[in-house]
Amino acid sequence: MHHHQGKFHSVLSSVSWRLADGYIQCRLSRPVKLTNQKRALYDLDKDYFLFLANGHAQYGKVWKHSQQPLISSHRKHITGPPEILRGSRAPIIMKMHGVLMLLAWMLTGSVGTFIASFYKPDWPNQTVFGQKIWFQVHRGLMILTVTLTGVAFCLPYFYRKGWSKHAGVHPYLGCCVLTLSLTQPVMAAIRPSSDSHSRYIFNWGHWGVGSVTEIIAVAAMFLGMRQSSLLLPQPWATHVLIGYVTWLTLFRFLLLMHRHIYIKKSALGPDDKQAILSDPSEHGCWGSFIKSLILAALALGNSGLLMALLSSIAEI
Repeated sequence: MHHHQGKFHSVLSSVSWRLADGYIQCRLSRPVKLTNQKRALYDLDKDYFLFLANGHAQYGKVWKHSQQPLISSHRKHITGPPEILRGSRAPIIMKMHGVLMLLAWMLTGSVGTFIASFYKPDWPNQTVFGQKIWFQVHRGLMILTVTLTGVAFCLPYFYRKGWSKHAGVHPYLGCCVLTLSLTQPVMAAIRPSSDSHSRYIFNWGHWGVGSVTEIIAVAAMFLGMRQSSLLLPQPWATHVLIGYVTWLTLFRFLLLMHRHIYIKKSALGPDDKQAILSDPSEHGCWGSFIKSLILAALALGNSGLLMALLSSIAEI
C-alpha cells in the first residue's frame, strides 16, 4: 500500500487495510473523475473489464500473481449498480488452442496411427475410391490431425501478437510437432511404389518420424496444461493424461499380442494353414471381430479421456 500511497497521495483518501483469511484487504477512496489527470489513473465513469489477480506478499513486497487473473466476460460500468459478473482465467482463443490440440493428439492422431500399425490386413478386399479402407481412413484422420495442429498452432501467436516468451519449452515442442507433422504428408506423397526395393526406407522413416512426433506431442500436452493462460486443474489433469498414455500403451500391447498369436497360428504346417484359411469362421471372422471391438474400445476410451479434459477447459 505504501508504494501506491506515495504515487497517488494527492488523489487517494480514507486509505485503510486489514489482514483477513490470509488476504490483505485494502479500502480507499478517490474521485470518479480527476481534474489533474495522470496517465496511470482512469476515470471511473466508463466501462472496463475487471481483472481479479491474487499473489503472494512478503516483508512488505507484493509479488506478481502466479496465475492468469480472473477476467470479467464483459465490460462493467464501474459506478453502475452492483452486478454478479461471470469471468474466466483463460482467453477464448487459448481455450480453442487447447481444444484443437487435444482433439488432434488424443483422438484423430492416435486412432489414425493405430489403423496404419495394426489394421492393414483387415478388410483386404474392400476399397473406397480405389484405395484400401485402412489407407483411406488412416490418410483422412492424419490429414485432419495435421490441419487441426496447424490451425491450433497459430492461435497463441494471434493472442500474444508474437512469440510466447514466458511459456518455457512448450512453444519449442509445438514447433517440432508442427514441422514433423508437415513432413509426414510430404514423405507420403513422394513414397516409392509398394514393390520398390527402396520402399523399406519410407516405411521406417514414416513410422519413425510419426512415433517421435507423437512422443513430443504428449510431452507438449503435459507442459501445456500447466501454462498460466490455460491452467487446467492440477494434479487432476496430469493424472488424466497419464491415464491416456497408459490406455494407449495397453492397446498397443493387446494388438501386438493379437498379431503374435495370429502369426503363430499362420505358421503351422501347410495343411493346417489351408484349413485355417478355408474355414474363416474359426479365426478370420473372430479375429476381425475382436480387432474391430478393440478399435472401438480404443476410440471410446480416448474420447472419454478427451471429453474429461475438454469439460475442464470449458469451466476455466
